[in-house]
Amino acid sequence: MNATQTATGSTVASVAMATLAFTSLLANVCVSLVIIWTPQLRAQFNHVLTLSLFVLDTLISLFVMPLDISSYIQGHWPIGDTFCQIHGVLSSSLMTASMLTLCAISMERCYSIHAPMHYAAHMTLPRTIAVIICIWIQALLVSLMPLFGWNSYAYRSHRAQCSISWDEHRSYVVLFSVFSFVLPGVTMVAMYSAIFRIARQSAQQIAPEVSMATIPAISIHWKAARTLLSLISVFLVSWLPYFVVALLGVRQEPRVQLAVTWLGLSSLALNPMLYGYLNRSIREAAISCCEELKNMCLRRTVDDEAAAPTENEDFFQFLERTSVTRAVSIRCSQSQIFAHSPTITE
Repeated sequence: MNATQTATGSTVASVAMATLAFTSLLANVCVSLVIIWTPQLRAQFNHVLTLSLFVLDTLISLFVMPLDISSYIQGHWPIGDTFCQIHGVLSSSLMTASMLTLCAISMERCYSIHAPMHYAAHMTLPRTIAVIICIWIQALLVSLMPLFGWNSYAYRSHRAQCSISWDEHRSYVVLFSVFSFVLPGVTMVAMYSAIFRIARQSAQQIAPEVSMATIPAISIHWKAARTLLSLISVFLVSWLPYFVVALLGVRQEPRVQLAVTWLGLSSLALNPMLYGYLNRSIREAAISCCEELKNMCLRRTVDDEAAAPTENEDFFQFLERTSVTRAVSIRCSQSQIFAHSPTITE
């Protein structure tokens, strides 16, 4: 009976992991193609960072998760120690780069909202690409350290994957955890908290007094809290159990270790929703692409009015617009003060 229950549990776990990997791959590929095929999205630097995140998550879903599932089903690593080392480096570097990219996205959003004029003047495409390259290099350097004797990569049967040893070289474990999770997590909380404060100030400027005009302000407040809380909570809920179990060094039963590992990987399937669907520009571009594909299949022509951009804006676009307006009004007020101030004669 125990053997039957174990076999049933393994089958359910395998199906769940395969479903998660397929969903993550499909969602990240679709959103990536939408950004690549839409010139308006490619021209916006914030979407270049988002595209980098989706590409990283696609690579993990394509090259890392299937081998983890295969090793779980077979009960051992199927393709030799050399490929286990390569898989370990690939898995660690891609996951670290993905988390650092989430950190960079939060910093970019806060920068664009807090200092929109400076952002527009200095945040160029080459600099955005340089940030992406730096993230990839840093993640790769941290992940290569075990190959030179500081920790090691091996197949961990309790996690069903090739990864570092969390019981040896604790200094590297702490460094890896801080660099891959603690630093991005703290930065995201700080940046999105700053964005929420700016959203609250914008809502108060729109409706400073209690009246019917406060209803849109309350709506902005609630939308800001809901959006930012979703971004932060998904990251923390997905990865906090994994790193807590690893850092504490507690020997849990394999099912717990496997559960926290795939709980972290589940964030890959949620990122396209949080950073793609919740963005109105990407969502409308995706709908437009689906309409074009449908029209191509049905041999219809796309109406020009249907392809025209809408004037709706999402939460972050609203903050960027109000921040720019506020910065321009402040500069105009300063210019008027200086223009009307009396000149000082000696």
